[in-house]
Amino acid sequence: RYLPIYTGLVETTRTNNRAGNPVSVAYMAEASAMMRNEILPMAAELYNMTSRAVADQQTNMMRPQWIPLSGLLAALGMLLIAQWWLMRITRRRVNKGFALATTMMLVATIWVAAADWTTWQAGMKGFEEASDPLKSMTTARIYAQQTRTTETLSLVRRQSVQGSTTGFNATISQLKRSINEYEKSSHADTPEHRELIRQVRNSMATWSHEHDQFTVFLRNGDYSAAVATALSTDDDGLTSFETLDLALAELITDSRISMRSYIESGLVATSLVAISVLILSVASVVSLWIGIRPRLQEYL
Repeated sequence: RYLPIYTGLVETTRTNNRAGNPVSVAYMAEASAMMRNEILPMAAELYNMTSRAVADQQTNMMRPQWIPLSGLLAALGMLLIAQWWLMRITRRRVNKGFALATTMMLVATIWVAAADWTTWQAGMKGFEEASDPLKSMTTARIYAQQTRTTETLSLVRRQSVQGSTTGFNATISQLKRSINEYEKSSHADTPEHRELIRQVRNSMATWSHEHDQFTVFLRNGDYSAAVATALSTDDDGLTSFETLDLALAELITDSRISMRSYIESGLVATSLVAISVLILSVASVVSLWIGIRPRLQEYL
């Protein structure tokens, strides 16, 4: 709902700015306030809701398969009872077909139980390892965007941002915690991720230094120097914030891909177990028929 309004305000700002109308400042201030106070908090809440839904689905998927296990245990118990009954009727200790069917059902039961336990342990650990850095990095990126919006709004209004130093320091602290958490995960082992982490750290240091200068220039009323500091670029034509934001976005994308791969791996493992159990169940039925057929022929 707010995006069309925000886009309209930005376009109105550009139109008035090209025409040289001072009212463009008011439109830009309104757009920046909407981004900071409405759109970004809603985006954070939407991400939190989606993350909780994905975590709930992952938990449900990794729970032990109690219904298949109970069915297998029931089948195993019925086979044992049937063998005992057949032994009493035929006066023979072991029926090879029933014994083979019982063995296969026992293997299927142990297989499903072991697969459930392994999948639950590995899946939950892997999911947490992938989702925790994703959540932390996404939250840090939203904070960084809010802080950048505050800087932009201060430029537009030509107001000092000295009062926002606490918020900026909190953002940098959140970024440092997020990148430290990501660095401890297994995703940071590749050269590409190490390079992205280095970019994030360097961009944070540069942005912090520029923010300090930016605050001093605004406080002293040197608006031109403040604009030059906020918009200073590197050799690639990017500001320190843009470099930071791009690196964070790539790390977040890689974390999301890793989390999706853990979920898909869990589904594939569950599907393979289901197919294996189906094959063993069909083979058990065939073994039962092979075992009971000679006994039926004795009475027919």
